[in-house]
This record gives sequence, C-alpha cells and structure tokens, in this order.
Amino acid sequence: MRYKFLIDIEKGQVKEIEFENNRSCRWFEIIKHSLKELGYDYKVSRVAFGRRVYYGLIQNYKSELKNRGLCLIDAKASQPKLLLLELRKNKVEDMNYEEAFENDFYNFLVKNLKLKTREEAKELFMFFLNGNGYTPNNDIYSLFPQASLFLKNLKKGNYRNSAHYFQKIESQIWINDLLNNIPTDFALPIHDCLIVKEMEAELVLNYCQEKYPDIDFVLSKL
Repeated sequence: MRYKFLIDIEKGQVKEIEFENNRSCRWFEIIKHSLKELGYDYKVSRVAFGRRVYYGLIQNYKSELKNRGLCLIDAKASQPKLLLLELRKNKVEDMNYEEAFENDFYNFLVKNLKLKTREEAKELFMFFLNGNGYTPNNDIYSLFPQASLFLKNLKKGNYRNSAHYFQKIESQIWINDLLNNIPTDFALPIHDCLIVKEMEAELVLNYCQEKYPDIDFVLSKL
C-alpha cells in the first residue's frame, strides 16, 4: 500500500502560542509559598485568553482570609483607568473621559447618565468596554465619543478583542511586573489587586505607587 500526504501551507490557522513556564517565574513561587503558608492547596493556573492567574482560594478569599492580618491593595476604577492610559498612549483625546477622573469616575457616570447607583455605573462601563455593542444606556457613547471610537476600532473583527487586550495589560502590570518584583515573599493576586500581610502593606503600597504613579492604589484591611 502506498500513501501520499498533501499539505497546503497556505491554508490553516495562525495561532499565537506563549511558551511561558510558570514554575520558572518568581510570581509563581510567591503564590505557591503564600498559599502554603496559609494552609491552602497551591495549585495555580494561568489562562491563555487574558493571562489571568487562578487558584482555589480566589473564589472566596474575602470570607476565608478575613481577620487573618492581611490587607488588600486595590486599584480604584482599574479598568476605566487602563482605558484612559491607553487613550493617552495612543494620543486619543476625549475631554469628557479625562474630566471623569477629576473626582470619582463612577459618580461621574451616575451624574451625567442619570443612573441610580455606582454599581449600575460599573456594570454599564463593563458593557461599554467588553460588550458587543449593546449597553443598558446608549448615552455613554455620546458622552465619551473618542473613547467609543477607540474601542470600536479595537473590537473590529471580534468584540472580545477588547477584553483580551485590557486583561493582558492588567496581567502584565499585576502579575508579570508588580508581583514578580514585589519586595516581599508573601502576596496573592486577585486580578487587579494584591493580598499582602498587614505588617508589609505600607511597604508594598509605596512600591506599587512608585512603579505606577498613574494608577490610583487603595489600601484596605481584609
């Protein structure tokens, strides 16, 4: 019997494959060590889509880690601020979007879009950033015309491009940089924040602020 295999290299799919060995990264060792110290399973995974990191404790960390001498270093209006920084980076000027950060971003949405609560504003923004075009309040597009155009171009071809884009930026900041170079041996990431020991919280907060002065970091107790 004779076999002949025909391969057309002009057809097929092009895929981006990241050859990152988690176990060779300091951030992985810090998470593993921190979970082990707290008495939890240290199985850690990182998804390909947005490079976010997951582990078992992440689902209910607020209740599990309450009153255990830990603090949370969070980013105020994290996703909106990442969009603002990308607009500036790409020299896109949206005056209303800039103005929204002069006080409180979500309160700005509540006031200008006649919303009821900040939670409603947060939900609306996530539709705006990651959705396929539908938002509960379409006035957000006219409120932020240049930001809307930027996102429209980003979503061209597939609306999920936006979520992928901003999650990768978020992951680059919080995992690849802040966690990987943190000046302590204990820390756990929760997407856009870090859990640290209370006695080390000010040290880590200052470190984060020096590295990313344009991000509004907030410190709170768990």
